[in-house]
Amino acid sequence: MRYVAKDVSTKRRGPDFKPFEVQVPQYDSLEEFVQAAGGNEQGLKFVNSATATGAVNGSRASCANAKKEQADDEVIAEARSVARNYTPTGSERGPGQKAKLAAMDDFLSRVKRGEDVSQEELLAMAAKFGA
Repeated sequence: MRYVAKDVSTKRRGPDFKPFEVQVPQYDSLEEFVQAAGGNEQGLKFVNSATATGAVNGSRASCANAKKEQADDEVIAEARSVARNYTPTGSERGPGQKAKLAAMDDFLSRVKRGEDVSQEELLAMAAKFGA
């Protein structure tokens, strides 16, 4: 097992509460995970719980992103489909909206100043932000 740094940002304690870093465990094999979980049964309980949470979160996001003019029954049907068809991907959480806007502002200010911006830089930014 190894530990990786992750940022924690919360507004729960107010706007002056600064983001901070934590170290989180990461497993290098399924066997290592199962051992840490306390066996196959406990590992499976964890996986099923995480899957349920991911499916519900995807369903919730589907509702939040639905167009206002969509009928409620259509929104609910789509959200149910998202939950039912959920598959865990193991992906890392990408940069948030604030980080994307800050990077774009910096990029645009460089262009406006007349700096040369390479195609590699542009492609790297697109890849980082999912474009």
